[in-house]
Amino acid sequence: MLKPTINPPLKQVFPLLLLLTGLFVLVWELPILPGLVGTTIMSLPMHIFTETFSIVIAAMVFGVAYTASSERPGPIVFLGCALLVVGLLDFGHLLSFKGMPDFATPADREKGLNFWLAARLFFALAMVLFALLPWRPMVYPRRRHWLLAGGLFLVGLIYWLALYHQELWPRTYVVGQGLTPFKIGAELTAIAIMLLAAALFFRQARSPAPPYNATSLFAALIITCLSELTFIVYADVTDIFNLMGHLYKIIAYGFIYQAV
Repeated sequence: MLKPTINPPLKQVFPLLLLLTGLFVLVWELPILPGLVGTTIMSLPMHIFTETFSIVIAAMVFGVAYTASSERPGPIVFLGCALLVVGLLDFGHLLSFKGMPDFATPADREKGLNFWLAARLFFALAMVLFALLPWRPMVYPRRRHWLLAGGLFLVGLIYWLALYHQELWPRTYVVGQGLTPFKIGAELTAIAIMLLAAALFFRQARSPAPPYNATSLFAALIITCLSELTFIVYADVTDIFNLMGHLYKIIAYGFIYQAV
């Protein structure tokens, strides 16, 4: 029989969530800060560092979840495979960022955004599905292997479309105009799905004996929503909002690793 994991009380994460929310509002609203918006703060080396950090954490989540004993609950294995998919898509985003060497095709802002949006939407849907899956062991190894194979197939398909068929993707950025309505709408859709997952984790965290660390996953989803908001309001991919978004993403992934 599976033993419930230790679930920290919600009050332990609320101070951090309030702090990060307040920092976001501070940077967005204070009149002394607009000069920072649109300036080159998120340099190429900083982008490489922050993205690599989050990709490594995603790989660690996969390693812990996928190689565990057969008593590991099925949703945890699913979460590990999902984070591997997200990490590989983020790797494609990293290699496609403007200023990077050619990755099959020349680096391009929209090419990088295509990988980014695919990763964010998949992550949001995966977290909702994780919250709804029945909590029982995945005792048949083949299921675990098929789950991994399906995730890798999806990654390969998105790479093929993003690298060689960019014309099939909706426009996400127009030079001189900025982010397109589609890009903003996709980010808002991801936020809405993540808020649904956060609500499910919040309800689970308040239950008497949740089977997993729902508090950490709730915190991860709220911080990820804040991260997504920064990618809606930024003026340029090198400004302070973009840097904040990537740092928030690292913190969120840290909570996910803690939960697993």
